[in-house]
Amino acid sequence: MKNKQLLTAFLLLAAQQLFFLLAFSPFTEPDSAGYVSVALQYLGSGGLGAESRLPGYPAFLSFFYLLFGHTDLPVIIAQHVLGLVLWFALVRTLETDRQKLIFSGLYFCDLLFNSYQHAILSDFFFSLLLCLSAWAAWLYGRDGQRRWILLCGLFIAAGTLTKPALRLYPFFALPFFLLDRRPLKSRLAAAGLFLAAPLLAMNLWSLRNYLDKGYYALLPLESYHYVGRVVNHLEFPAGSAAKPYFLANLPAGRAARDQKAPVVHAAVAAMKAAGVPAEAMDADFRSIFRLSILRRPFSYMKESAVELFYFFFSAHNLYAKFGLADRLPVSAESGLRSGQAGAVLLKVAVSMHPFYWLVFALLAWFTAVNARLLLSGGNFFLAYAYSLILYISLVSSMANEGLARYRLAIQPLMLVIAALALARLFPGRADGGGR
Repeated sequence: MKNKQLLTAFLLLAAQQLFFLLAFSPFTEPDSAGYVSVALQYLGSGGLGAESRLPGYPAFLSFFYLLFGHTDLPVIIAQHVLGLVLWFALVRTLETDRQKLIFSGLYFCDLLFNSYQHAILSDFFFSLLLCLSAWAAWLYGRDGQRRWILLCGLFIAAGTLTKPALRLYPFFALPFFLLDRRPLKSRLAAAGLFLAAPLLAMNLWSLRNYLDKGYYALLPLESYHYVGRVVNHLEFPAGSAAKPYFLANLPAGRAARDQKAPVVHAAVAAMKAAGVPAEAMDADFRSIFRLSILRRPFSYMKESAVELFYFFFSAHNLYAKFGLADRLPVSAESGLRSGQAGAVLLKVAVSMHPFYWLVFALLAWFTAVNARLLLSGGNFFLAYAYSLILYISLVSSMANEGLARYRLAIQPLMLVIAALALARLFPGRADGGGR
């Protein structure tokens, strides 16, 4: 790096990663076991197939387990290093020194994103792939070489094999490709190249599942990840095998917002214990999800709006969770429900809620001010970044929970846009003063 200020920013970020590596052991959450078990299964039998986990992150884990044995520290070190790689890739998408330094400061403050680099979970890895796809889109926007758009699609293909939520994104992104100002033939060629890798990856993995399980889908139990969204307004098809299991875990008829997932976990565990096949559960859950939306559309839309609010305005970081485990409520919502006002204030402070509220406000302001530029296709990278932000926020709120953890996927892109907004709101000296 020629820029001394950026080199200083890099060193500060590297020192931050080293501090957290020395201060905290690797974090594991309840979901961690599912990824680890598939990784160990692969090392033992060569198979990455699983009912509710895709192969992307388990394959990443298995690489380090193969080299270092079943220990998590090498994985965590690698994730922190990749966090620095991601910073370097995204800082290049910014034009001025001021924008780059502001982004670096925001990236340093983003403890939510940083803390998931310290966990055995797919969330950081998924975000890395999505943000690297945006970096490849920036390279394409810069020089128009189609190899970059093919690389962009490859990152999305890897992301699709990491989390099933991404499987519809290639189609969702197509209108953003058509907004580009290049000739129509070039736009169509770019869209086709972008689609190639994700569609090939999805269909090859679905074919693998069909040959192995007789079920052509990314996951035999994909609906496990989204049926929880309709727990409070369930509608069951005739002869539903899942009905008694769900009702048994909803004694009051409703579940608090942060208790919906446990209802699904309990129902699935009970159905597995009763010998219900995963494919039958999946078909039943899909029907329940579809009917619950069709018969209760207003309830569904109201809940989706609430989840969208939480998607952007909730916050936490795992360093605070593990460091202050006995003093923090599981969520601000549960703390308020139990009357723990002091604990809620502590959680808001250590989770840096105001920081993320500011990032959203800057995103909203920048979007409003630059709406014409974005809609005219004047900046391909920004159009692509917005397509990811819009897609992930809608999928999370409409088919899952609006958790800060799910916002992680597009958090670095939001920081890039926040940096652009701050640089415009508070212009400093002419660019180049830091060289």
